[in-house]
Amino acid sequence: NIKGVQQVINLEVDNPIHRAVKYIQTHIKHPICISQLAFDLKMSESNFSNSFKKIMNITPGEYITNLKLIRAKELLKSQNVTEVAYDLGYDNISYFITIFKNKYGITPKQYKSIGNGPVRFKT
Repeated sequence: NIKGVQQVINLEVDNPIHRAVKYIQTHIKHPICISQLAFDLKMSESNFSNSFKKIMNITPGEYITNLKLIRAKELLKSQNVTEVAYDLGYDNISYFITIFKNKYGITPKQYKSIGNGPVRFKT
């Protein structure tokens, strides 16, 4: 979301949403608990989520998922689907495959085969 990113760039560095986005970007490979993040920013979870959505135009959870899926596309260049899912904190590989397919229209395995050049069939 370009508008949201631009607004965060324009925020003061001590703004809680700016701090939250930086934290999420830095810790994307770790489980991120939105209620804990809100607590650490000295905000209620609902106030944090509302403020985040107002600036970013998506919820904190959607932002985290989108960032993980962007990262997944990078990781799929050098790792298999299971490794990528676990690296990004998804214990349920089927769930990871489902959200990837919902976002991009193809499975991670299909993306990996396209990303690594044409699929070669045995003759």
